[in-house]
Amino acid sequence: MAQSKLDKIATIQNEIEQLENRKKLLLRQQKDDERKARNHRLCKRGGLFESLLPDTIVLSDERFQKFLTEHVANKFGLQLLDKLKVEQEKEAAEPITNTITDGNASNTPKLAPSPQIGGAASAAKTSERTSEGA
Repeated sequence: MAQSKLDKIATIQNEIEQLENRKKLLLRQQKDDERKARNHRLCKRGGLFESLLPDTIVLSDERFQKFLTEHVANKFGLQLLDKLKVEQEKEAAEPITNTITDGNASNTPKLAPSPQIGGAASAAKTSERTSEGA
């Protein structure tokens, strides 16, 4: 009888070790997923930034940081960021209603098209400003 209890204890101990290893594996996978999502977000946003302001590509890291600090991370930029965050929180809090289109249910809200920022005209203006300053 004592042997069977020792066997049960050993079996339970083995299960505990397996669960701990499984927990470690899941935590590592979660960390990898978060890292991949962050990397994807950084690349996507950096590419968007460069496509809107292509003249920033040639800047050194120090000058790019100065540009961001003075023209984006200033009082106006931070106020705009706060406003955008509040808008996003409101949108996330609003219940999404099902809309039926051609017999297919859709849970995605319809968003108004956003105005285009940048483009060729903006790039030309940026080039003019940089050549005037030279």
